[in-house]
Amino acid sequence: MKKLSISILFLVLVPLAISACGYGPVTGPRRFNPATEPTLVPTSQAVAPPIYTIEEGVVTERLTFQARVSPRLESETLSPISGIISEFDVSVGDFVTEGDRIARFDFSSQEEQIDQLQSEIDARQAILDEAEMELAAEIERATLELEIAQLDLDLAPAGTAQAQLDLLQRKIDLATAELTRVNREVDPDGIISAEMAELQLQIDELVQQTEIRSISASADGVVLALAVGRDSRVNAEQSIAVIGQLGSIDDASVSAVLRSEDLERMAEGMLVEMSFSSDLDNVVNGSIVRMPYPYSTGGNKLGFEDQDKAVRILPDDASILDEVKIGELVAVTLQLDQNNDALWLPAEAIREFNGRTFVVVLEDNREKRVDVQKGLQGDGRIEILGNISAGQQVIGP
Repeated sequence: MKKLSISILFLVLVPLAISACGYGPVTGPRRFNPATEPTLVPTSQAVAPPIYTIEEGVVTERLTFQARVSPRLESETLSPISGIISEFDVSVGDFVTEGDRIARFDFSSQEEQIDQLQSEIDARQAILDEAEMELAAEIERATLELEIAQLDLDLAPAGTAQAQLDLLQRKIDLATAELTRVNREVDPDGIISAEMAELQLQIDELVQQTEIRSISASADGVVLALAVGRDSRVNAEQSIAVIGQLGSIDDASVSAVLRSEDLERMAEGMLVEMSFSSDLDNVVNGSIVRMPYPYSTGGNKLGFEDQDKAVRILPDDASILDEVKIGELVAVTLQLDQNNDALWLPAEAIREFNGRTFVVVLEDNREKRVDVQKGLQGDGRIEILGNISAGQQVIGP
């Protein structure tokens, strides 16, 4: 009977299982829904690095800098003290008289320090005042106790026992000792007084700093340049402004103060091209007529000051300077060096890593690193020096 039940159960379950595992969908083929499923992104293709060819040709290195039209004689206005400049009273191109105020100092921080130091002095003085008041009260109390003890002794009736008189005298002695004890200095070691004196010295130094409230022009003339800006912190003897002296305007030139690394590559007589800000489209030819010490060749035929720190340039046609304003900006370009047979590459083809400069040369479909040195640079070309040759292909980074 048991075997028959199992057989019947098997016959019932097998058709059900086959029906549940039937092949093929019940509701039709599946359709893609872009609103609910992400779009597959195709794999990006690798971008091949650029290939450069080592060229042979001219590489010209030039130096371009900003200059200005200035008188033959210039005067530097120096800051008399260290501080922060709050504002300028003049602008480039303004005419000033010696002694005119050029800039003002901002002493708000010093004034805050003075107020803070004065508060510390006042706090210590309050301690001394309170101590003096307490001391005065103690002295007054001790004095009264001594007077009372003396009165008790003086008013003792005749026939008072000696022991009682001795007791009254003892009270006088105790009152006298107490008066001596409290009759002392408020600051016996002078510690508080010394601290107050030190704080006052700091205040005096700050007050002395703030006595000079402004910077004055060093000469009559026109303001050619302001060396710092508003809210700048300056040191004592730092250059604040350059003034072209009025007596020398007829001897104008183009001038610029340059870095020593640039001056080392320049010389008197070098040719330049200039573009004045009033006529940028017109290129004016000129030359360097004077270098500052120690880069000059000596002599001072043109009358410039020995202490003049500027490179002086004149156009070939000096009358051009009669038509421009003093202080006008000038873009100056000069050729420092040139190699007509240089091997060169653009800057993006040269690699640098961990202090090493190199290029990746393609030889027989293989990459090879070659160390190089940079030579002249200009017009987007960099001269490269090393074990390379024209026509080689270089793989860019």
